[in-house]
Amino acid sequence: MTATQQTTDRQLSGQWVFRSWISIAFIPVFFVAAFIAGYLIYSAFGYLPENMDAPAWVELLVGVVALSLFLVPCAGAVGYGWIANKAHDRRGLVPLVIGALLGTWMTVVSVITVVSAILDSPV
Repeated sequence: MTATQQTTDRQLSGQWVFRSWISIAFIPVFFVAAFIAGYLIYSAFGYLPENMDAPAWVELLVGVVALSLFLVPCAGAVGYGWIANKAHDRRGLVPLVIGALLGTWMTVVSVITVVSAILDSPV
């Protein structure tokens, strides 16, 4: 591998690291969007989330939509960080881990919330 090729690889991996950090920056934005989407879906079907009276299928729909929205930037951070790491740029590991941890955390919280709501809701 020549010095020029190493420099080019490092520059390309720097772009992937930058993209992974941009994905991390978008996580709060997508969190708010997921929250708003959940409320809009509840209100579209005539329910309020704080009343806990929505049927199981509405709870499941809200959970899937909100989780899908939140996981978009997390998947971007993990994907871009992975590509940078494969190019031997260890700077991609930090956003990769942050995206993976936040995505896993939100998935666990969403599954617990939806299962709890389904078990307590009318069918």
